[in-house]
Amino acid sequence: YSTPRVYMENVLVFNNATCQGDPSNRQIRYPGFEESACGAGATCLDWICAGDYETPSVTVYLINQEKEKRMGLGRDFTQPIDAGDAVVDHTTALMLNLNIGSTIWIDFDFGASLSSYCASLNGVSFDVNGTTSDDASNLFTLWPRVSMPFRVSAIGKVAGKFKQDVKSYVLVGYDSFFSKLLENQHPALDPLEAVGLWKGFNMAHFGDLIVLNLPPSRASYYAEVEFLKLQSSLIDFITPAIEAIGFGQIEIDVPLLPFMQLLQYLTMFIGLLINIIITMVVVLSVVLIHSLLMITMNQRSFEQGVMRMMGLDRIGLVIVVLTQTLLYSIPGMVFGLILAAVVFAGIVAPIFETQGGIPTSKSLPSQAISLGVILAAVIPIASSAVPIYFVLSRTLRDVLDLRRSKHDAVQVSISRSTTTRVPLWVIIGGIIFFLFGFMIYVLLPMSVVAQDLGMLLGVFFAIILAMLVGLVVLATNLEQIVQKLTVGLFLSWWAPVSTVLVVNKNLSSHRLSNQRTSLMYSISLAFVIFLISILQLQNIAASFQTLVSEGAFLTVSPSSGAYFKPDDAKVIEHVLTQSLPQYVEAHTWMTASIGDILDDGLTDQKLTHVGRSFSENLNVVGVSPNFLS
Repeated sequence: YSTPRVYMENVLVFNNATCQGDPSNRQIRYPGFEESACGAGATCLDWICAGDYETPSVTVYLINQEKEKRMGLGRDFTQPIDAGDAVVDHTTALMLNLNIGSTIWIDFDFGASLSSYCASLNGVSFDVNGTTSDDASNLFTLWPRVSMPFRVSAIGKVAGKFKQDVKSYVLVGYDSFFSKLLENQHPALDPLEAVGLWKGFNMAHFGDLIVLNLPPSRASYYAEVEFLKLQSSLIDFITPAIEAIGFGQIEIDVPLLPFMQLLQYLTMFIGLLINIIITMVVVLSVVLIHSLLMITMNQRSFEQGVMRMMGLDRIGLVIVVLTQTLLYSIPGMVFGLILAAVVFAGIVAPIFETQGGIPTSKSLPSQAISLGVILAAVIPIASSAVPIYFVLSRTLRDVLDLRRSKHDAVQVSISRSTTTRVPLWVIIGGIIFFLFGFMIYVLLPMSVVAQDLGMLLGVFFAIILAMLVGLVVLATNLEQIVQKLTVGLFLSWWAPVSTVLVVNKNLSSHRLSNQRTSLMYSISLAFVIFLISILQLQNIAASFQTLVSEGAFLTVSPSSGAYFKPDDAKVIEHVLTQSLPQYVEAHTWMTASIGDILDDGLTDQKLTHVGRSFSENLNVVGVSPNFLS
């Protein structure tokens, strides 16, 4: 999935409607054998097609639209570019007053590129104005310019074809360009075609740029949360092409990678937040279904006793509880998947297509359906463990006795002092504390040393969940104290003592069921508070990142190409320190680039290494001592 491109910068474009005479006549466009015949310092089209506007300078791209359409480069623009057609951006079309169907003239300079080609063709003789010569490259030194007409077939709407910094452009067909060039070349160059000079010419040899794209469904590559893994996959993709061409002879640009690098922390943070939301929702679902099951089992305990008298064994009781659990989860799963499909097809997929330009299927992803089915099976099993133990531990006499309350106000546990078996809660607590210590003292330093952000965020995710669980357990342990305070605050000062005692007894007898309710309420409240806090934190972080990218809340700069003079700087300093001290906390200065100030060979500043196979452009500026603070 690759395509060649040729791009030419600072190319002049003219509207045929403003031309005087017939510019399609080559004798008018090329009146002499030297461009000076058209006017000193001007091209022929400047004289013929000069209008009452500033002639725009654009970047002309020769593209193979069929290949780019196949590789998905600029998916929004699928219109073919036929021979002689051109696509113009909105700004250029507005400046030249162009419409679809208008004719434009583009003035190219091919002297350097075609001269290099002809210089390699030794021994080919041709006649120019009665003089025989075998130096074709000299002709392109004399007449390097070619003026070519194109019909405007589309205006704008080519998102995804270029990086964001390309504003003024004209697109023409790659394969048909050379034949168009031969039709419009300088008349003095016609003998070159007669002697077959162009038989071996191949436009693919003159490509300035090769665009490589990931194979279809490339959105899956960029869905990777960890930036290092994304970068590694892209390097593995482009390395064979670089090795084939020669890494020291080309410049490589991966335009999406820096943008993804800027968003790597945001995407990881959002992924962490989504994992926390999923975990908390799963926990809430388990607690909710567990509470519903306990209520249902208490209400139907007599029915279970009757079924046990009729021969229902322990496995049958387990099946009854699991069936009741699935009656809660399966309808929820079906309703949830239907709602998710409607929301995804009606809201999420259109947003992806309009905002991101990514063609998205309207159907739910298979991973989402699989996750929903798995959760619908795992949550009931996890929530039914305690109810199953509760049902199996009740004796037949207890479940058939309708005169006694099913809530035990007093529970007595008797254990043998001679037993050597370690309690189960001690084993589970030890395992939890071991895993927590291993995570803090092993995984956390390892993730920092290895710079593995995925592991680091996973550790933070576990720490956050542990904090939430700890706070919920703390709230549960304080439940009895809060109950007594509530009764004393709202009841004891006006109700009879007997009423207060009855209320306290009822609270004590229903403590277990109240614990489940308070547990669910605590988790829900903790989840909501945590989510709001995280979103506010993310909003502050995004604002700070924008502030850092700008450098300050407010930047003041002179007009383009101008500089602050020393007297101007004194005035600004006086205003900032004397007139506006209550508004300006601090300020600093930054000079223009040294390449803009000095014109003695310092205009090109690069950072490179000893081998000089790669370099990076720099802007060297002077700053005040407090710039970084």
